[in-house]
Amino acid sequence: MSLESRRPPPDPDLFARLKWILFFRLIIVSILFLSIIGFHLRESRAFLIPNLIILYFAIGFSYFFTLLSLLALFKIKRLKLLSYLQASWEVLFATALIYITGIWDSLFGFLYILAIIVASILLSGKGAFFSAVWCSIFYGLQIFGIKYGWIPAFFPPESELPTIDLIRSFFYYLCFFYATAAGAGYITEQLRKTSQELTEARIGLDRLEVLNEAIVHSIRSGLITFDAGGTIIFLNRASEEIFGKKARELIGKTLSDLFDPAGRDKLAEAREKETRMKLPYTNFQDQKFTLECFWQKLQNPAEQSLGELLVIADITELEKMEERLRVADRLAAVGKLAAGIAHEIRNPLAAISGSIELLKKKITPASSDAHLMGIVLSETERLDQLITDFLLYARPTPKTIERIKIDGLLKNLILILKTQVNNVELVLETEPEMIINSDPGLIEQIFWNLVNNALEAMPGGGKLVIQGGKEIRDSKSGIWLLFSDTGVGVPADCLYRIFDPFFTTKDYGTGLGLSTTWRIIEELKGEIQVSSQPGKGSSFRIWLPGEYIPGTKGGPG
Repeated sequence: MSLESRRPPPDPDLFARLKWILFFRLIIVSILFLSIIGFHLRESRAFLIPNLIILYFAIGFSYFFTLLSLLALFKIKRLKLLSYLQASWEVLFATALIYITGIWDSLFGFLYILAIIVASILLSGKGAFFSAVWCSIFYGLQIFGIKYGWIPAFFPPESELPTIDLIRSFFYYLCFFYATAAGAGYITEQLRKTSQELTEARIGLDRLEVLNEAIVHSIRSGLITFDAGGTIIFLNRASEEIFGKKARELIGKTLSDLFDPAGRDKLAEAREKETRMKLPYTNFQDQKFTLECFWQKLQNPAEQSLGELLVIADITELEKMEERLRVADRLAAVGKLAAGIAHEIRNPLAAISGSIELLKKKITPASSDAHLMGIVLSETERLDQLITDFLLYARPTPKTIERIKIDGLLKNLILILKTQVNNVELVLETEPEMIINSDPGLIEQIFWNLVNNALEAMPGGGKLVIQGGKEIRDSKSGIWLLFSDTGVGVPADCLYRIFDPFFTTKDYGTGLGLSTTWRIIEELKGEIQVSSQPGKGSSFRIWLPGEYIPGTKGGPG
């Protein structure tokens, strides 16, 4: 099929009307033909008398013209011209049949009415009156032409009508033709207007449906619609992302197919109390979320229940942000307190240390007093180191900004560690050319704190894997590092406190290592995330910007 034949018609509505009219004509002509055959079979009359041969010819020509019109319908573009041609044919065909069958004695006078109705369907009121005018002309020419001998009678009428009766009959037909034209034109016009209004309404409803669907699917909260029986009948895209399955896989399911018993209990409580409820959720892809849910009843204008709407908001990141703010506020307060205490302690501690040094010089090294003084000096140094850690935690401000090659720094770190530990497997997997501009002292402090924390978590040996690469976050270039150990891990109820000062799960240590790490990363505008499973180990993932710029804070991720 050529490209032109595939093009849509210029007027799809007129094209459809023409197609149906041609199909209807084939049915009418076929009925006429079968009726004539049936009548002659019943009356046992001959089929090949002259009048019938002409009638068969007219019906055959009508078939031929209709089929030709069907072919033309798919080829030509001037559909209105084709419509006028069809309306004219209807008048001519009706005239021919009436003329052949005896004019005022003919049974086919109703074909004029059909011709007017067909013209009305194709061409509205104008076409109906066009057809009515030609029906009147041709009918008048026949009855008066034969009456006065202008036209030879093909089939002589059985009786002669007086002129007054012919005029009266013609007048009745005339009224009938124009009344039919007026009525058919009016009805057709009204139907066309109604059809146009329905089309416009349908288009409006389609647009509204598309708009509503776009709005529903653009909402970031999950929307799940349940029918009165508790079966899911609709989910938006946000719901698909939360549950980890497509809507077509979840439609027809129930609440018990989506949530575990604990989750269903909380949702039942939210429905009963008509309030919002937070609950942890693990989806079909084993992704963990924190959800905030509430129910909304669905009712029609008569306030009859149509079902329920469950609204689910993913507040996982919001919860993390709130936790980061809580940790930041708590650590900031502790940091200020630590800085003040450190300064107040360091001065008298220096005086004590200096005085003990002087006294130690005045006694013999072998005496018991010298041993006690050594203990005092050792503990003084330990306290001084603790105060140094305090000050680093309180004010981890970068002093010198240099170009640091992180992969090279980590390689040196691994070399040093291999000389200190024998029972831990050390693995380094980083991308080349991981370069940032930052304070090398603070970066080394981060690495040593995380490595020492991992080694202390594996007293019986294990494996420490350090991975890293480049990562752009919020249009800022940077690097990511992952420190993963196979140590004892951190209990779930302690995990959220590991960055608190002085908190530790070990039997020794100050509890300042991870809190100091957090403060340094916060100062460098980076982020740190932790995950841990008791008995399997812990992983610390940090992200550091490629360029240190004083300003906004980072913190736990």
